[in-house]
Amino acid sequence: DYPDLDFIVYRGERRLLEPFFSGLGYVPDRNFNLLNGERRQIFYDSRNGRRVDIFVGDFEMCHRLPMRDDRLRSHPVTVPLTELFLSKVQIVELNHKDILDLIALMLDNEVGPEGEDVINLRRITRLCMRDWGLYKTLSISLSRVEEVVVAQNPGLSEAERQIVLKRITAIRRALDSAAKPLLWVVRDRIGTR
Repeated sequence: DYPDLDFIVYRGERRLLEPFFSGLGYVPDRNFNLLNGERRQIFYDSRNGRRVDIFVGDFEMCHRLPMRDDRLRSHPVTVPLTELFLSKVQIVELNHKDILDLIALMLDNEVGPEGEDVINLRRITRLCMRDWGLYKTLSISLSRVEEVVVAQNPGLSEAERQIVLKRITAIRRALDSAAKPLLWVVRDRIGTR
């Protein structure tokens, strides 16, 4: 079931969105687009009951994920795998579907130190060391995913469960072993207060 589609466009292409989607029969969410159009726009496909959510420039929901041109150009059809993973794990209030999406991403994709064909630990670590809030949300989200895999087992074989758990552990180890900037350490001591 795909109730919505998510896209990201270059900042300079923002003004092309409404004519393009309107030409395809989509209806803009005028109020939302007027207030947020610089960063995000929404269009509706009433014929198929689908929503299209378009991020402009960077991906920004609970946390900001920078999407420079080189990141957007690194894959011809989709955002890089790491950014896809981060776009899910940065959600503060994960729902069950988000957790299943993360489980599927970690089950189907290797975690590695670098590269576009893996969930890139170097990129995750770099972004989390710049943004303590992203680190904290990612840590909480991974714990929630782990809890579902261990306690609720959403239809995984034992081998699949172990793969997901091993990849969660690899992400945690990369974050734990990363050099922490002083401001990050101070923010970590304050915690969520």
